[in-house]
Amino acid sequence: MMKPNDFCLNTEETGCVWGQLVNWECVKLAKKLYKLELLGVYTEYNGKKYVVLRADKQGINYIIEI
Repeated sequence: MMKPNDFCLNTEETGCVWGQLVNWECVKLAKKLYKLELLGVYTEYNGKKYVVLRADKQGINYIIEI
């Protein structure tokens, strides 16, 4: 398992977004424990799209490929 904020998402919109690459099951669990805020939907230079959610109390960005 990756450490928090070990994954860099190189976006066309804002440059580098650091976080943890996860799946929707991990987000469902985190949502039960923490308040998650949608930071946005970003496109990486290779064309893949990602949703980024932030858990403020944890200080972790959850990055999910869509």
